[in-house]
Amino acid sequence: MRHFVPALVAAAVMVASCSEGFRYTVSGSGPFFSRYEGDYVYLVTNHEWRVIDSAMVGNSSFHIEGECDSAEIVYAYLGKDMSSATNIGNPFILEEGDVRAVEKSEGWYGFTGTPSNDRLADIFAEFRSIADDRAKLDFLAGEISRHHDILGVSLLCDYYILSGGSSITAARLMEGFPEELRQTPSMLFLEQLVSRAKTDVDGKYMDIEGESVDGAVIDLASVVDRDGAMYVLLDFWATWCGACRESLPDLKSAYSEYRGKGFDVYAVSFDGDREQWSDFVHENGLGWTNVIIDIPASGFRDVPEVAAYGVN
Repeated sequence: MRHFVPALVAAAVMVASCSEGFRYTVSGSGPFFSRYEGDYVYLVTNHEWRVIDSAMVGNSSFHIEGECDSAEIVYAYLGKDMSSATNIGNPFILEEGDVRAVEKSEGWYGFTGTPSNDRLADIFAEFRSIADDRAKLDFLAGEISRHHDILGVSLLCDYYILSGGSSITAARLMEGFPEELRQTPSMLFLEQLVSRAKTDVDGKYMDIEGESVDGAVIDLASVVDRDGAMYVLLDFWATWCGACRESLPDLKSAYSEYRGKGFDVYAVSFDGDREQWSDFVHENGLGWTNVIIDIPASGFRDVPEVAAYGVN
C-alpha cells in the first residue's frame, strides 16, 4: 500500500538525526530514478511519520548513510519535498549494514541486504503464497511469536494488523515482547489502537443505534437477532467517502446473492446532511438497514460506539 505524509512534515535535506551508534546505508538505482533527478529519497518512521534521513537522487540512484542508536522501522518516500513525497516500497528495518532497494514492480521496492530485512522478505514471500486469509493471519501470528525483536514489531504493526488481524490476538501477542520494545513508537501506537477496539474477532459486539431514512430508531441488535440471520456486516460509511461509494457495487452484489442465506447489513452513516444521505440511499437502491447517527462537533471518533469498533 502507498502512504502519503502530511505536508506539515519539514521539507529539509537531512543528515542522520540519530546519535552515535551503529552505521547503516540505504541505496538504490535504476531507470525509475532517472525520472526523479534532483528529488529526494526520505526515510520516514512508520507511525510517527518523522523524517530521520534523506539524500538527493542523482545519476539514476540514491545513497543514504548515517548512524543510529537502535533499529527503526521505516518507509522510503520519494519527492521534491515532503509535502509531495510518495511511499515507494514496503516497510523495512533500518539496522546495521547495507540495505539495498530491489525493484518489485515499476516504482515499488523491497529492501534486502541485512539479516532482519532478508528474513522479513522471506516471511513476506511465504505470506503472499498462502491463499486462505485465516491461514495467512495464523502464519503471521506464529512468526511474531518467534521474533520478539524489531522484526516481530514490524510483522505485528505493519502486516498482522493491516491484514485484518484480531486486536484481541494482537494484544496477546504484544505481551510476549520485552518492555523496551513495547515502548517503541510503533508498539505504543498499536497499543492505543488495540485499547480502542473493544469489540473484535472472538469478542462480543457492542450494540449501536441510529435513525433510519423513515425516522425510525433501529439498533444493530435487532438485525443480529432476526430469524435466519447468520452473518451481519456492520458498515461505517458516508456519502462523501469516495472509497465507500466505490465499494457499493460489490456490497450490493453480495447482499443480493446471499441475503437469502443468512447475510445482512447494518450500515451506519457519518453524514452531516441527512437529506443528502436519505436521497443517496433511495437513489442507489441500498436495500439493507441504513441508519444515521448524530456526530459531535469534535468528530465521529468521539462517538463511544464508533471508538469501540476502532474506526479511524
